[in-house]
Amino acid sequence: MHTQNHQTGPTSLPGKAVSCLNSLTHGGASQTLFLPGENPADFHALLEDVFAEFQPGTLYTAGIAADAAVARWFVWRRHRALIETEPLS
Repeated sequence: MHTQNHQTGPTSLPGKAVSCLNSLTHGGASQTLFLPGENPADFHALLEDVFAEFQPGTLYTAGIAADAAVARWFVWRRHRALIETEPLS
């Protein structure tokens, strides 16, 4: 009798959350909001700054402001990854 050992990976939510970062090198292309080493408080401060600056008055404009903060967060991450992989000379 031949049995195969099929690995299925993690089954718990915490295990899956850790596993999804296994192939992460620098995070420049990651769509995960917070990577290891990033401070969620920095993102929340950015979000507060965006809302203070644009003062959205509707749910729709609040969504646009939140999207802008997330987009800026990802741009900053990509910038950090670029500097780490290709330092300025």
